[in-house]
Amino acid sequence: MANALVWMAVAATPAILLQSDSSIAPSQFLVIYLGRETVTDDPRFEAFTHSLERLPADLRNRVRLKHVAALPEMTRLEEAVSEAIQMRPAVIVAPSTATAKAVRDKSAPIPVLFSSFTDPVRSRVVDSMGQRTEPFTGVWMEDDLDGKRLEFLRDAYPQIRTVAVLMDRPWESNCNAMSRLPRVANSLGLDITVLLADDAEEVQRVLDDPQAAKFDAWYLAPSGMATLHAETVLARLRAWGKPVIVGRTQYVVDGAPISYMVDIDFRWPAMVELLTRVLRGEAPGSIPIQRPYRIVLAVRPTPAKGFPPPSAQVVRQADLVVR
Repeated sequence: MANALVWMAVAATPAILLQSDSSIAPSQFLVIYLGRETVTDDPRFEAFTHSLERLPADLRNRVRLKHVAALPEMTRLEEAVSEAIQMRPAVIVAPSTATAKAVRDKSAPIPVLFSSFTDPVRSRVVDSMGQRTEPFTGVWMEDDLDGKRLEFLRDAYPQIRTVAVLMDRPWESNCNAMSRLPRVANSLGLDITVLLADDAEEVQRVLDDPQAAKFDAWYLAPSGMATLHAETVLARLRAWGKPVIVGRTQYVVDGAPISYMVDIDFRWPAMVELLTRVLRGEAPGSIPIQRPYRIVLAVRPTPAKGFPPPSAQVVRQADLVVR
């Protein structure tokens, strides 16, 4: 494993970052980001780093950002959180539900900015969406669109009947997919099978099952598993010539036929706004948790070779047509 603590210089925001052998001056703010194993494999850290250009000028040169490797190994997470707390930062940035829960479990009196796809109350990141006693605020990228995605999939490919729904266990638990989605699918005239996979090995096992190629179509939920393994899944579905709907616009840009996505681009500007308010002394527990306000249906009329094209009806409804 690479060094657990990583300092990184980014040309676009040189004033924000600090070399590893320097100390934090009283006028500076140490902000620790609980990221993935290495900086180069952590696109969210890069996005957050560049978003710090939005900080007001009086704060921008005072923020010192440090990346602490916390994932993907869950055994590493608790140790990483303990290290972060010991450094007594001004703010800890927890960009996932898992990292936010790990910090919450330590009950440290340190302001925390989190982002989460799952309900932060149900996930026990915070006790309330309103006023909170814990020093947490953040962004909830609420996604309750599984049923609507199945509807768009049916409309895009009216001939389909059997659908494989692939997601990881945290997504299934948060969305209650096993009990809720069959009822939704039945109302659409579909027969679904929810398939669970949390890592590369399980994804491969699902795809290699002889029954996998027999489904009429697939829905790849925008769970954490998809973030890491969508390329593998979509390559196999292309080889099979299967219709698929996904939960990320980027996959349509890359060649998939259709996606329905909560617009999550808002999270980085929103988190910088929250960081500004916390660094200026506002209590995190009094700051509302930010939520998305836009949903995008993206369609590719002529998807990558192997994927069948969606119906003209759905293309006409699209917010974004990728050609």
